[in-house]
Amino acid sequence: MKNIFKLSENNLFSKYLIITVLSINFIHNIRADYDKRALIIAIGNYKTNSGWKSLASLDDLLLMKEMLKRQQFKESNILTIKDSEATKTGIKAKFFQLISLANDGDKIVIHFSGHGQQVTDLNGDEEDGMDEALVPYDAPSELKDPQYRFEKHIIDDEINDWISQLKTKIGKDGHILLILDSCHSGTASRGEAEIRGYKAPLLLIQNIGKISASSSQVSDYFELKNNTPTHGKFVMFTAARASQVNYQTKTEAGKAIGSLTYAVAKAFESIKKGTSYEHLFASISNTMYDMKQAQTPTVEGDKYFQVFDGQYVVQEPTYSVKRIMENGKVIFKVTSGYLSNVFEGAKFDLLPNGSPKNKGNETVARAKVISSNSFESIIDIYEGKIPSQDTELLAQQTEQSFGKYDIGIRFGYFQNQDLHKQLEDALKTSKLISINTLNTDLEISQKKDSIEIKIVATANIYDKISSAKNIQRAVIEAVIGFARAKMISSLEINNPDFSSQINLKHVTLQNHQPVFLGDSIETYPTFSLNQSGWITIKNTGNSDFYFTLLDIQPDGKINIILPDETKGFGYNEVRVESGKEKGFSITKFSPPLGIEKFKVIMTNTPADFSFLNSKFRNSMFNKNSSPLENLFKDLVDGSMNRTIKRGNDIATIPVIGGTASYTFQIVD
Repeated sequence: MKNIFKLSENNLFSKYLIITVLSINFIHNIRADYDKRALIIAIGNYKTNSGWKSLASLDDLLLMKEMLKRQQFKESNILTIKDSEATKTGIKAKFFQLISLANDGDKIVIHFSGHGQQVTDLNGDEEDGMDEALVPYDAPSELKDPQYRFEKHIIDDEINDWISQLKTKIGKDGHILLILDSCHSGTASRGEAEIRGYKAPLLLIQNIGKISASSSQVSDYFELKNNTPTHGKFVMFTAARASQVNYQTKTEAGKAIGSLTYAVAKAFESIKKGTSYEHLFASISNTMYDMKQAQTPTVEGDKYFQVFDGQYVVQEPTYSVKRIMENGKVIFKVTSGYLSNVFEGAKFDLLPNGSPKNKGNETVARAKVISSNSFESIIDIYEGKIPSQDTELLAQQTEQSFGKYDIGIRFGYFQNQDLHKQLEDALKTSKLISINTLNTDLEISQKKDSIEIKIVATANIYDKISSAKNIQRAVIEAVIGFARAKMISSLEINNPDFSSQINLKHVTLQNHQPVFLGDSIETYPTFSLNQSGWITIKNTGNSDFYFTLLDIQPDGKINIILPDETKGFGYNEVRVESGKEKGFSITKFSPPLGIEKFKVIMTNTPADFSFLNSKFRNSMFNKNSSPLENLFKDLVDGSMNRTIKRGNDIATIPVIGGTASYTFQIVD
């Protein structure tokens, strides 16, 4: 704990000091009458000799297109352009085709997947002397032609003009969501994950002396014209800040994919009623935080409006069941996959469409997931009998699986081979860790008088442990700590009965009540040391719940903020009725600096997660624990023997409770 202050006898404090509770009702309004359109630009294979590496952009295109179709975008309304077609001329033609097709009130998504780059500002409108640009198929990466004036790049000024024309066309009821899974930082990476936009800026020789380094945390892409009440709403998501690298990531199947593309698709698969662009961005940020790739996405524009003005497809508690013939055999699939956290081992009840959803006597069969992809899962019927072929079935999840919940470790150079073997043997005992896997998270190596633990994707140092008598124990604790924080951070339990939205705002406190201070997000939720905040937890589910509020620090340490009986915040204070919210003040933020996450665990009865705090690890041995408590205990000690059944290697628990998260940054 750091910088703890006690303001009164009833104040709650841990890393954060929480003092006030409010209860508020909320209402969800939805409009009608709309059309949806999209333009997807994907460049995975650049022109030979252009100097640009290949990317997984074509897989981005497939993922985005399927996601949009699931959001009721008609396939005929989704324009696409890829690879050699996606020159500047081709992209501009497609964009203006979109403008010509757009109508008043349309909801539009524009997605770019490819490289980005900074170039010399030719019209003098940029303070740092550089424009941001998207890199079409045939744009050069280096300035070899002295007469080149970026004719093949798409400069931010041009995009600005195109977007402004589209805003005018769709009018005040229209929405534009621009998603840029690119990067223009020009920063090279020592890590192994592919990056987008790794080339240095293209600078004209006569302008080099006029260039200044930008420390901006915003994207620097738009100063939009026609930003009036009569023109459409505009929101932009970018994969990284102007000074950061945008890394590609991997899906659960080990396939390369754009990090922002993956996070956006995952956010839409779990979207709930009343979701604003701000809430959607929070979900995106949570997913990208869990990738551990040292990049923070940004959001700009009209982020407080509901996504597509409320015209989006909400996650349903049941999924459709498909019958498909493959090799003369009937295969059953449910319309949900790992983007909705449905993994191998999950179990479903199958019910006739139209039957009551929560009555077991309506179940006609039970099934188990044997494989899953982004949006679908193949199921095996292990109990009951499927009715006639004409019967429409729904699948309701009864048991959630967490897949192979581990991190990958490999070893680098070790002068002391005995120490290498001791560490490897010790780490093998944890089911949270796999040694020498293809999808590797950490590398452990010996550096003279220390052991270095490095994040493989980015080459960032996670920990450096000096040689000592207990170095083996220190390394094991560091690796288990990384695994524990990553697993608990990324753990998602989707349950329509237990659902919530978290918000965190800048405030000053007057008589323990919040006075809100303008825009708390800007481009990413950021709070300074000693600044005050206000966190709200809104119950958007069908049931009342009790919650536990965790704080996961940048160094992996986990703090329990609420409940805290010793400070007057017991279980009654953390109970939120369906359709209401509670708010709490945070009197100050404190170190360590970096990206931090609040995680809410929701349960139908009071739960004890005190064992997540190292001071109370003895409470792990309490016998009467719920399945959800047992799952978290497994993640703490790495044994997984409470939730992995004999003869299996996958952790499963009944679908009970739920989780929600909020990611933010603490700066000096």
